[in-house]
Amino acid sequence: MNTLSKEEQTPPVLAEGQWLWRRLYVYVSTGVSWVLLDRLIAVVPADAAPRLAQGLMALLA
Repeated sequence: MNTLSKEEQTPPVLAEGQWLWRRLYVYVSTGVSWVLLDRLIAVVPADAAPRLAQGLMALLA
């Protein structure tokens, strides 16, 4: 006689099989975003810097 409920009898969920590719995608896309942001900041003239900073803060919000 088994006293365990159906939820207790199910096997544990295994880790995701594609985790490496998901992490690589996140790391690569983050690195590309940082490089693009760095180049954008270098290209923008000094008088437009406050507007760029305001836009970046709005994006983060």
